[in-house]
Amino acid sequence: MGFESTQSSALILTVLSILLIVPSLRKQPGMGVLPSLLMIGLILWQRRDGWQALGLTAPGSWLATIGSSLVFGILIALLSVMVVEPLSERLTGAEHDLSALGTIRGNLRATLTWIAAAWLMAAALEEIVFRGFMMREFVRLLGTGAAANLLNILITSMVFGLAHWYQSCAGALSTGMVSLALGALFIWNEFQLWLLILTHGVIDTVGLLLIYSGWDERLKNVLFRPHGSGVDAGARSE
Repeated sequence: MGFESTQSSALILTVLSILLIVPSLRKQPGMGVLPSLLMIGLILWQRRDGWQALGLTAPGSWLATIGSSLVFGILIALLSVMVVEPLSERLTGAEHDLSALGTIRGNLRATLTWIAAAWLMAAALEEIVFRGFMMREFVRLLGTGAAANLLNILITSMVFGLAHWYQSCAGALSTGMVSLALGALFIWNEFQLWLLILTHGVIDTVGLLLIYSGWDERLKNVLFRPHGSGVDAGARSE
């Protein structure tokens, strides 16, 4: 890869990161995704690349891919609720800001609406942007050696986390940590995207259903007890 091409990839990744992060810092969730998709579409058109350039080739077995996404998605969702989210709150001293979700607790209709939106906006569009394009663009920039792959995962996960800053600094940290797992899964899956889209959708579906049912708070307190002791702490968690 020539120096000019390397410069181009670095500039593209920088501009894309700004488009994704700035709206989140301004508490405007999702506002950077559509401009980013437009930019990606123009780049693919200029390069005469198809959707295959994003890793959107059909998997060898849809059944195996769907089954794997269920396993990975449920596992990551449960680890996120039970370990990653409470740990990020303790490290940052902040709570997750879920106000963007509205009042979905106990509201099945709102929950189903958010699940549908999550599959489109998060599972599909975010994976196309962060894994399908950004991580593959980092390959153009850095290659696929062990150190390059590690740097790829770390930088894209940092951008992914900051792009969720509207959920508070704790939310940015926890989503960045989940992105580490998704980035590693993307590389393990040889930069093919369908497994990531389906896994992301499962993660969000499980997470939203846990919030709807109130089980997110119960699971969060399994390993990380609320501050306080005895009956008082238990009463607060309820």
